[in-house]
Amino acid sequence: MSSVYYTLAGMFERSGVGLHSGISTKVRVLPAAAGEGRYFVRVDLPGKPVIPANIDAVSDTTLSTELSTSAQYGNATVRTVEHLLAALAGSGVDNAQIEIDGPEVPLLDGSAKVWLEAIQEVGVVAAGVRGIEGKAYESFTPGQVRGTLTPPHPLTPSVTTPIPFVLNEPVSVYHGDAFVTALPAPTTRFTYGIDFALPAIGKQWYSWTPEKDNFADAIAPARTFGLAD
Repeated sequence: MSSVYYTLAGMFERSGVGLHSGISTKVRVLPAAAGEGRYFVRVDLPGKPVIPANIDAVSDTTLSTELSTSAQYGNATVRTVEHLLAALAGSGVDNAQIEIDGPEVPLLDGSAKVWLEAIQEVGVVAAGVRGIEGKAYESFTPGQVRGTLTPPHPLTPSVTTPIPFVLNEPVSVYHGDAFVTALPAPTTRFTYGIDFALPAIGKQWYSWTPEKDNFADAIAPARTFGLAD
């Protein structure tokens, strides 16, 4: 596992309409310092509350994934984060500040592809450590400065090397008729299946091996489907 953290080489913006809210929003994605992780900033709310993009912040999974802060940080929420976060993760971007002026990430074309293309346009670089008084950070590449970043947020930066996770036995989680199972294996492979009543979707299975299949081609173009009333 790499001990280097990565972030964006520059900023990009995208605008669109939220799938569930119907609200138009603008998203700005900026570089972040090593160890800060990926996080949202609700710039439309008083105090610009920050919402960490991690599993501990998940507050609802009905039709989409919603993240929220605790009451201590303003009870702010943001939903339908899946495609943007997938594009960042698939690009190896560990640290990113995501500013949004509404409650839902825009759907765009319904996939992660548009987000991935935006990331590819600005590029990915090694993230640096927060500078003096938190006012700037420098890239691990000598002489490069990635800019200024001073959001007040509840994140605790950590630049320690991530600990590899080793699975020694099968692990399963069930919820109704859905399940996730992780099995020990020499390589990483994700297999997803769906059994949907609508004939256009029906039963489908798909497997992805990151070491063999490019994220941009195998995963990013996959689109969310919807039903017309």
